[in-house]
Amino acid sequence: MNMSEAIIHVVDDDASVRHACRYMLETVGMVCRDWPDGRVFLERADLYAAGVVLLDMRMPHCGTAAPYRPTWLNWAVPCRSSS
Repeated sequence: MNMSEAIIHVVDDDASVRHACRYMLETVGMVCRDWPDGRVFLERADLYAAGVVLLDMRMPHCGTAAPYRPTWLNWAVPCRSSS
């Protein structure tokens, strides 16, 4: 697999943030798809395709009980917090 086959999924409830991230990533040649929340992403994205999730950890329903791990996602999520 090469990087041109991978997709970056931008998951954020703020449309302006989604669009800004997508614009920035597409400007440098990345393939992107944006999603308004995690549930929609999980329902509609091809979870078996190569890719990366750029996730807003402070969205409603994302969950913070386990540090940096959304409750709706069942796999490890490496991330960096800005707080």
